[in-house]
Amino acid sequence: MKRQFAVIVLMIIGISGGIMFSCTSGSSDVPNIAMSGFIDGQNWKAVEPRAVISDYDIIISGTSANGQSVILSLNGNITGDYPISFGNYNIAKFIPNTSAAATVFSTNNNTSGTGLVRITAINENTKTINGKFNFIAFKENSLTKKTITEGSFTNVPYTYRSGISFVNRVMYNEEGTIRESGIVNVTKEENEIIVEGIMDRNIAWQSIIIHIPLSIEVGEHSIGPDNTVKLYFQKNFDTYEAHSGTLTVTEHDSENSKIVAGFNFTYDFVNEEGETVPVLIIDGNLEIKYNIDE
Repeated sequence: MKRQFAVIVLMIIGISGGIMFSCTSGSSDVPNIAMSGFIDGQNWKAVEPRAVISDYDIIISGTSANGQSVILSLNGNITGDYPISFGNYNIAKFIPNTSAAATVFSTNNNTSGTGLVRITAINENTKTINGKFNFIAFKENSLTKKTITEGSFTNVPYTYRSGISFVNRVMYNEEGTIRESGIVNVTKEENEIIVEGIMDRNIAWQSIIIHIPLSIEVGEHSIGPDNTVKLYFQKNFDTYEAHSGTLTVTEHDSENSKIVAGFNFTYDFVNEEGETVPVLIIDGNLEIKYNIDE
């Protein structure tokens, strides 16, 4: 499910008699909060960066005085490296202004989107987070990009939200266009898990249904009518069964009912001339949780 990010810009004017985050008398124990970097070589600095850590992810955001925002969404909640590439659910975004109609540059808009976020420290006592970042983000359906370098955040305060639930995700690359499910339904029938990823109908009338054995193990598994993994692709009013492909399971945590996998597949499309044209779907990724006690 496509995540919705909210960036709050707080402009503080004329503060007097308060505690400021600077090196002033009586405030030496208050850490300096900072988030900065270079956007296409131009200096960028957030006014008041903030972060949220949940049981499953980290979101760090900051907006500059002129309304330029950077948002880092990470699939995890511990220190370490978070490589960014299409489909791995570590996503970085740049938004050039605060308008509701602003263009969003995202690492998830192009397969060339890339980057790295390194979380160097999470201080549970002061509730702050430190790290570094860099990324290349693209406009949707465009090669126009923004390059963010030498990014860093220091003593950024975070809020911990244990109530945030896990979000099922399905995405894939259809002939150069990245599709991400607006709705993901996960059910269990007999000895298999059925994953249905439904695209946003305002963007594309598509859905994808994958049948996965409940006992599936980490490794590569063939997709096809004669295999235990089956996949169906709906486009407009037609449904196509994948006749070949691969589901690569990188994680199956049966205790927590979680599966992470990549996939690609081929289906046959019949054009207006009656010709059968094979269509290859690549860069597919899914991350789902299921309840085996249902």
